[in-house]
Amino acid sequence: TTQGARLYLAWARRWLMSRSLADAAATALDSNPLGDEESRKVEKPVANSARCIELARSLFGIEPLTGSVRDLDSYDDRNFYCKATSSRPELKAAADCHACGDPPGSFHFVVKVHNGVESLSPGFIECQNLAMELVRAAGVWCPRALPSLEGRQIAFAEQPLADGSVRRHAVRCLPYRPACLLGSALPGAALLRELGGVTARVSCALSAFDHPEAHRTFIWDLAQTAAIRPLLPLLAPERRALIADTLRDFESTVLPLSDRLPRQVIHGDVNDQNVLVGPAGGGGEGGGGGEGESEGGDNGGEPGCGGAAVLGVIDFGDLVHTWRVNELAIATAYALIALHYDSAARASTHASASLSQPSLSQPSLGDASASGEGEGRGHGGGGPGAVAEEEAACALVSGFAEEAERQGQPLTDPEWTALPTLIACRIAVSLCVGAYSSSKDPSNEYLQLTLLPGFKALKRWRDKPAAELEQLLRRAAA
Repeated sequence: TTQGARLYLAWARRWLMSRSLADAAATALDSNPLGDEESRKVEKPVANSARCIELARSLFGIEPLTGSVRDLDSYDDRNFYCKATSSRPELKAAADCHACGDPPGSFHFVVKVHNGVESLSPGFIECQNLAMELVRAAGVWCPRALPSLEGRQIAFAEQPLADGSVRRHAVRCLPYRPACLLGSALPGAALLRELGGVTARVSCALSAFDHPEAHRTFIWDLAQTAAIRPLLPLLAPERRALIADTLRDFESTVLPLSDRLPRQVIHGDVNDQNVLVGPAGGGGEGGGGGEGESEGGDNGGEPGCGGAAVLGVIDFGDLVHTWRVNELAIATAYALIALHYDSAARASTHASASLSQPSLSQPSLGDASASGEGEGRGHGGGGPGAVAEEEAACALVSGFAEEAERQGQPLTDPEWTALPTLIACRIAVSLCVGAYSSSKDPSNEYLQLTLLPGFKALKRWRDKPAAELEQLLRRAAA
């Protein structure tokens, strides 16, 4: 589109000026897919609420309200929620759905201090900003990078690391839309089918988009699933055997199809913690305009979000140029994992949704850790509206397939064949990288979020042969 071309050309000018430093960092990572993950743990910035207030004022001209700043759980960045006022009209677009009714004239924001890896390569942050603009233009709500006082979407500030060294870190300000997370809901088949359609709209919005920084070595890229093999010793024997079997299927079934799988830039992380849900038709505090605001968030809301609609998608930090079908596989994998969150954890997630939702780099489930022993809702467990693994997968996949077909981008036969194994691969990658990251940062509860539910989901998904699951998904889509 004209808008996309204009955004891309603006990025290209800046990218050419900063490329040499990014090349040096990329060279070090290309030989080791885990290098990026390792570096992100070491390069996580140190900051507190007082520093957030300083950055908000000096870089973006917003004034956080007393007592409103909250430090949010994050995978490798530092994210702060605040309720703030500003005299800058460019930060108050109705389509951002972040107006706050209490007090009048205030808005919800997130101030994000990026890890050192991305700060060394701001071109990738630019890539995220461009992708968000395209997804918003396609009618799917997502954040946008709000302009700094200097008119830049990416600002910079000196910030220490844990070892005391000081780095120049990228900083962004984004609108926060009050909503529930899908992970706090009891998603039935209708909501999962809608999520499949939204995921397809995101995929189609990015289908013509390309960017040099999206072509990267990335451990979460399902095309690189075999790279998790060295992490298997971190797992208990039963889990190790299950994932080793999944890797064998990936290498024997999916890799031979590689040249026949369409490639494009994908969001890469449409999971239950990155999908916003709320009542159909919006509503909510402050009359946010645009698509309206959801209940939940600062409103508290009712227990769970059953029967809700998908309001938007957040966290573009996993953008990568890869097989197109991976977008669908990832969304489906996390829908299966979410079936195994226990009900107490899900209720706790809903209660804290207003402060976990905006972390934009893998938000937290609060108390919903992987230590819960509840069986969740897979295979008929759980409460009203619960669905089993196959029903959940069929609902999401059919919604995706219908929307992709409508937009002239139907799934191909090789994609259908690879899909069941790629769904299993995403759960396997989540388990392995989660175990690895947790060993490096044992105090971060988010890193253990999917371990037990993920193992249950993978074990049950692998109960049937991939060829049988393929036919099941095809029939549902038809």
